[in-house]
Amino acid sequence: MKSLNTFITVVVLGHAATVFWHLQVLAGRQSTLTRSEALLFGVLANLVPPTALLLLWANFSQPADGL
Repeated sequence: MKSLNTFITVVVLGHAATVFWHLQVLAGRQSTLTRSEALLFGVLANLVPPTALLLLWANFSQPADGL
């Protein structure tokens, strides 16, 4: 299970880097997206994967069990 967690961690970090890089490229080109908007979209696009990663590492993979 630990190797799966490590693999998922690498995937989530790669996703975050790719999203921020892609939004920086869009903001740098002549688009309507400013740098502050690119940062906002980057943060919003990366909220769910790190949350899932924290739940995975905390061995809380089924958060709805207590409901």
